[in-house]
Amino acid sequence: MNLLYEQNQNLPTVMTASKQQTIADTARRLFREHGFSAVSVGSICTEAAVSRVTFYKYYSGKNALLQEIVTEQKNRVRAEFEALLARQCSLREAAEAVFALQKQSFEELYSAAFLRNIEENTDLELERFFHELNEEIRLYARILPHPATTPPDSARFAGGTH
Repeated sequence: MNLLYEQNQNLPTVMTASKQQTIADTARRLFREHGFSAVSVGSICTEAAVSRVTFYKYYSGKNALLQEIVTEQKNRVRAEFEALLARQCSLREAAEAVFALQKQSFEELYSAAFLRNIEENTDLELERFFHELNEEIRLYARILPHPATTPPDSARFAGGTH
């Protein structure tokens, strides 16, 4: 009986993490398909089959969700770059890995609509976020030993892949 109680205690945590991930995955897909500006919290909730209360339990708003998604993407790309550096691979392997990361980024988030919205953004909170992200990418690019793995200067979004 105690084991069943302990299993049931863990259930809300599992479901909670699942709902939060569902919201993030749904938003990522909608942002990629329609751009950030065209997607509302309501449409994210409808597509994710969660209430607004559930959405706001995890995120203070759409900007916070967007920032989390982009930060997650950036961290994943950074980890891939660091693994690439640790392998001390050939120039060809490095270039192929960078192009694969770029392709993956476009497929997951960075559609033309999404990038256009980021370029046209007038929200000061997001502008500050993307400026700080861009500066972090530039600093990180300086430590990369090979030009093939350096994000371009025009990178204005997570991971410097575009």
